[in-house]
This record gives sequence, C-alpha cells and structure tokens, in this order.
Amino acid sequence: MKADILRYIKILFLLLSLASCEEELNLTPPDAVANDNFWETPEDFKLGANHFYGTLPNHGGSDHDSDIQYANGFNAISSGTNILSDNDAFWNDRYAMLRQINSLLQKSEEYENSEAIATSVAEAKFFRAYEYFRLVQRYGDVPYYEKPLDVQSEGLTDPRTSREIVITNVLADLEEAAPDLPLESETSGSDQGRVTQGAALALKAKVALFEATWVKYHGTAGNANTLLNQAIDAAEKVINSTEYELYMDSENPTLSYKRSYGIMGNDSKEQILARRYHPDVSGMPFNWVNNVCCGGLSDGTKKLADMYLAEDGLPIEFSDLFQGYNTMTSEYENRDLRMTNTLHVPGTVQIFRDNQQGDIVYPRVAADEETGYRANKLVVSYTEGYNPGQAYDFKHVLKYSEVLLTLAEALYERDGEISDEDLDRTINNLRDRAGITHLSNAFVTENGLDMLEEIRRERTVELAWDGKRLNDLKRWEQAVEELNKPIKGVNIGSGAWNEIYPEVSEQFAVDEDGFKIVQPLDTREFDERNYLFPIPTQQIQLNPNLEQNPGW
Repeated sequence: MKADILRYIKILFLLLSLASCEEELNLTPPDAVANDNFWETPEDFKLGANHFYGTLPNHGGSDHDSDIQYANGFNAISSGTNILSDNDAFWNDRYAMLRQINSLLQKSEEYENSEAIATSVAEAKFFRAYEYFRLVQRYGDVPYYEKPLDVQSEGLTDPRTSREIVITNVLADLEEAAPDLPLESETSGSDQGRVTQGAALALKAKVALFEATWVKYHGTAGNANTLLNQAIDAAEKVINSTEYELYMDSENPTLSYKRSYGIMGNDSKEQILARRYHPDVSGMPFNWVNNVCCGGLSDGTKKLADMYLAEDGLPIEFSDLFQGYNTMTSEYENRDLRMTNTLHVPGTVQIFRDNQQGDIVYPRVAADEETGYRANKLVVSYTEGYNPGQAYDFKHVLKYSEVLLTLAEALYERDGEISDEDLDRTINNLRDRAGITHLSNAFVTENGLDMLEEIRRERTVELAWDGKRLNDLKRWEQAVEELNKPIKGVNIGSGAWNEIYPEVSEQFAVDEDGFKIVQPLDTREFDERNYLFPIPTQQIQLNPNLEQNPGW
C-alpha cells in the first residue's frame, strides 16, 4: 500500500510539472513543483513519454485551408487573408511540448541504466523531431533548443535557427531513435500504438522529402539530392521491413480505401502511427466525422473531383470513359474508386446518426458555402461498427500509403525519371486498390502526360482530407498559382439539380460552363508572404532577436 501511495505521488508531481508552463514564455517558474524525485525507474520514463502522444492531431478532415476541401465560408489561410496576430496557439503549444520532451531527455542523461530507458528516450526524440518539423513547415526558421529553458536561461534571447540546421537535427533525432524502437510486430497489449521503428523511418522520409523539395523549388540553403537520398533510404527501409501493407476489405474491396480510415482500418497493417480512441477511454464526437466540422458542412471542390482519373488511367479531359456533367451522377461513372470513397454520390443511401435506417442523401447546394460535393470519407456508418454519440476510428498520422507516395516522388525528384518497376511497387499498388489502369513510362509518353504531374495527382487524391495539400502546394512552390483560383462546385447550369433544388441555377453565380462559383476569384489573395506564417508579435516583443517573416 505504501509503495502504491508513493507511486501516485510521483505521478502527481510529474503531471504538475508538465502542466506548469507559463503561458507566454512556455517556461516553468523557479517555484514550481520540482520533478527531480520522479525519474527513478524505467516505468517513470515510460509514463513521462505517455504525455507526448497528446500532441498527435485529433480526428477530422483538415484540408479546408487548401483548394480541395471547403467548409464554413471563406478560409483565411487558403484565401491569403490571414493577419498578423499577437499570439499563435500553434507556436505556444509546440514549444510547451518541446520543453517537456527536452526535460525527459535531460533527465535520461542522469540515469545510470541507459539501456533500460532506451525506448522512452527514443520516443522523446521522435516527438522532438515531430514538433520541430511542424514548426518549420509553418514558420520556416525557428528557435531550436535541446535543453529545457527556465526564466534565467540565456537561450531566451537566441535568434531563429536556420531551417537547414533545424531539419538536420530533426533527421538526426529520427535516425538515432529508430534502432531503439520496436518493430510493429513486436508491439502488443497496452504498448500497441506506441511509436515504432516504422514510424520513425516514415517520418524521416516525409521530413526529408518535404525539405528537399522546399530547397529545390524555393532555393533555400541545403542539398536537395542529399535530402532526397535520405527520403528514399528511409522509405525503402519501411517497405523492405514487410511490416506494413495496404488495407484491403474482404467484405467489399471497392470500399477498402474509405474503410482504411474507419474502425475497420484501426490497427490494420496500413496504419503506422495514429491518434487512438477507445470506448473505455475516449471517443471523438460524431460532429468531426459525420460530414461536419465546426458546425458547417465539409465539402469537396470541383478541383478535387476533376483530379480523379477515369478507369483507363487517363485524366477526364482525355478519356472516352468520362460521362460528363449532364446528370447529378454522370461524372462519378467509370472513375477512380477513391472518388466515390471520398465524395458522396448523389441519391444513394447512407446511414447517419439521426437515421439509423438509412436515407437517400443528396449533396447540398442551397447555401453559399456548399459545393454539392458532399463528403463520404470519414463519414460514419452504423453498418461499420459505430455507436451513437461517439466515434472510435483512429486519426491516422502516418500511413503506409504515404510512404509509397514519398518513395515514388523522391525517386523522380532525384533522378528526373522513375522506372516501371518502381512505379509498380509504389503508385500502382495504390491504383490496384483504386481500380484504375497502371501508370507506366510508355503510358505517359503515348498519352502526352507529365510523369511528375501524375505522381503529384496520385498523392493529392490518395491523401485528400488528410491535411497534406496546403503544405504540398507550398513545398512545390505552386500555392500562389493554385490557390489564386475561384472555388467551384457542381454543375448546376445543366438543370439536373433543379429536380431537387428548384431554380438553383438562378440562385447562385455560375461560370460560363454552369459550375457553381462558391468563392469568387476576387476574394482570394494568396501571396508570396503566405508561404510562411507570421511569427506572433508578442514573441518578438519578448525576444527582439526574433526577426519577422518577409512580408509580415
């Protein structure tokens, strides 16, 4: 009993110390509860590492800040109208978590039996890399600290560290962490879902590709080919480990893509790292997954809908299989299965929380912010194991599908070409699940296509709703071009939509071809400065050595 009481006291001390960060400086005051007496056993370090998993993003579609998803009216980020602010919760939260991570790593240096805590240390290094990568994606150069700071630390007034150095450190952390992490197949019970070797390598591949393409297209400091080699090496190791594979649904293979994101895909071999939910612990309310985010609809856009290939592997503008837009459903025919797994086909039955018997659901176009491309991906169904009130499908942070895409893109970016063999083991695996013709060099040549464009298309449609699109457009230096276009919805000019919404074509603006204009061009102002977010002005006031990003 005495030992149990002491253990609870130690855990309380840790939680108090982790929660005591000062709001503006992200520091623990000198008079805060000390945690020196906590780090006494390997279990203490494991408990300390548990806290880091809370930094993984929660559920919900998150491409609203791009050109492929739309919800709740004009998005300030994709429109380029976000403004300079005093505070940024993203900045504060990242540095608060980094201080906690660095505290564990500092305590680990004082622990005598390093082997006994090696896995917890590796987890901490993984999350330090994860947090700094997120900061670089958003702000570029950022202050980099390997030790926890207090109110008397000299590092409080350090200038921003170059992104080249930060990313070098991020990749080093992941390289060091991987050997001390278990394989996916070695995890079980309460340890299932913790960071693995595969997660460290998948994140390393992701980071290296991101920075390589940023260096290549933005001309910042760094060696793009060295980074691409690191991306390729890490992705190859994930693939060659044979620990992962794409999810295929035995009950209905045509729904494999959608179900890989749902309850049926929880802990599948496609999942590498996820934010996990459980009925006995915590669940995500339905309003994040039932086609709704933050009180409004979460729709796709015409841009996304048109990106899905026809079954013959051709873009719709080149394919004889494309059936046009004359009816409400014609554009969905003979298409990549990911289209109907992501966007709801008008007039089909779907089971919702408020009607468990099912109902015919039509996409909405009755309000200004509705595109008519209603979400299907991440929308719950009671036929797939959901219960009223809560959803327990995981938020996938790293998936095997992205590793395949990373390898294909990195190979092409490095070599200016990609072999059919490499296409078959990467992109064509995804196309098999999507039910479309394989991509090959001969196919590209014969049809006048661009291989890089097709690789990027594949990434966009596979990872739609995963929150990758904005950062992809930024690293490819295409954001200014692609985001300064109107947001459009379905074709309401043909008259087919009038059956459900009388005279709908007269209620809203349409382009010359009859497509609904949801957000006009003159409201979109994405500029070069928007490639990076501004540093919060309060941080610059606290540390005058922090320079603001260009244009802000």
